[in-house]
Formats: sequence, structure tokens, C-alpha cells
Amino acid sequence: MKRVFVLAAMLGFSYYGFAQEKPLSPSEVKKENAATAVEEKEVAAEKSEAIKAIEEGKEIQVKSDPTKATSVKGQEVDPKVIKEKERKVKKGKNKKVADEKPLDAVDVAKENAATAEMEKKVAAEKTEAEVALAEGKEIVVRDSTTTHSATSKVNNSGFQRTVGFDGAWKFDMDLAARQITLTGGTLNNKGTASSNTLRLMVYLAEKPFDLNNPEFIGTVYSSVDIPALNAGDVQSGQTYTTAWASETNPPAGTYYPYILLGEQNPTTQEFEVKDVKAFDNSITITP
Repeated sequence: MKRVFVLAAMLGFSYYGFAQEKPLSPSEVKKENAATAVEEKEVAAEKSEAIKAIEEGKEIQVKSDPTKATSVKGQEVDPKVIKEKERKVKKGKNKKVADEKPLDAVDVAKENAATAEMEKKVAAEKTEAEVALAEGKEIVVRDSTTTHSATSKVNNSGFQRTVGFDGAWKFDMDLAARQITLTGGTLNNKGTASSNTLRLMVYLAEKPFDLNNPEFIGTVYSSVDIPALNAGDVQSGQTYTTAWASETNPPAGTYYPYILLGEQNPTTQEFEVKDVKAFDNSITITP
């Protein structure tokens, strides 16, 4: 960790080597401290990635820093070229430093305190996996994602006679909020009369819905009622937030969503299936 100390002012002595260099400006100190903190955070992340790779039996390959390479595609680079580049970079830095005033003792103390705080946060962010590995414990990776999304097939089911789906629909399930948001796609009424009240019912199944061999499998997790559609009506790009129909969240596993469109029977008050929108892609919920 690179820090700035005002030893000469505080202890009343000077050192020849330090006397040959100009003091850092406030902006240079901030840049140095910030860069160091970022580097440490990146190192911590790389350690975590390496540990995960080892646990998965993958090979770890260590590569040199390309910014410090002395050869390009097997050819040695002339040392004079490297020195010239370093000289130009150093000249640019020195010009910026010369244009600014050096930090006093109070400012240095503030910058060092800020850097120490950043270091503390970086240390706190060391992964649980690193600690568990050091203690010989089993590492279990948990998914903190609470929102899961999927997009339906564009092709229609072919079930529609009056009201039905059209186009691709998007599914977003928020486990934390216990709700599912459906985004059209299109709902339309191809019949010659107004429909009755409609209902969208979202199911989660362990396999994709097969339009050639339809089975209403899985569990319904949410539903939403929609006002009737007049004959010839088309609703596109609408968003429907569905209430949670289940008392619990789906258990861990891989699921394929599908949406049933039901129309209320005025005699029985039950909702009869009119169409289905199937999804090929799945969502995965982890513990």
C-alpha cells in the first residue's frame, strides 16, 4: 500500500533521496490511493475466481502482465524504446504535479484515513469461500438472485378459436416480492362477440410444454384477471403483474414456465382454457 507521510515536517529532519523528488499533489495522492484500493479489490476477486476454478477441477494458468512485457510475439523489444516510453509517461506526470500545490500534514492525514477505510472495506469483502477453504470446510455457492426471466416462443399454439395469444411474451418472477410480471406480446379476440372476463395463469413445470401433446403439468404460481375483450380487440405490449397464488416459493430446481389463458364460463363461473403460451427456455432456482 502506497501512502504519503510528512516525516520531514513532523520529525525535523530530511533525507537526501526524498529531497530529490517533488511532493505529490492532492490529486496525485487521491489517484494513487484509489488505484491501490482498486487493485486490492481486483486481487481479492481473482483469488475467489481461482478458488472456484480449483473446486471445479479446472486448470489455473498464470499469465504475465502484458503492460510490462519486453517482447512482442516472440521478438525482443529494444530497451531504448521502453525507456523512451517510460520517460514520456514520467514527464507528463511531473508536469501535472508541478501545476498543483503539495499536500499539508492535515490533508495527508485525511487521504491516509480514507485509504485505510477503503482497505478495511476491501478486507471485509474477502469471500466466504476463501475463509471456508482455509478452515477446510465444504464450499457451497448460493445464488442471491431473486428475479428470474424467460421469453416465450414466438409461434402460437394453434389452440385459439376466439380469444388468444400472439407473438412472444416475457416472464419475470420476483421471489422477494412474490409476484410475476408478464409483458406482451398480444392478446386478441378473433370472435364475433365480446369475450367474458379473462384470466392469465402462470405455471412452472419440470419440462417444456409440448404443444403436440398438451398436458397441463406443473404448479400454478400466480394469476391475474383481465377485463373482457370486445370482438376484434387487440392489446399489445401490455404489462400484467400477477398475484402470488402459492403459499410458498418454488423449491430449488429448474422450471419451464407456460401461461394459460382462461375465459370465465358465466354459468359455472369457472375459467375454461382458451389458449397457451409455451416457453422453451428455463429458469433455475437455487437454495
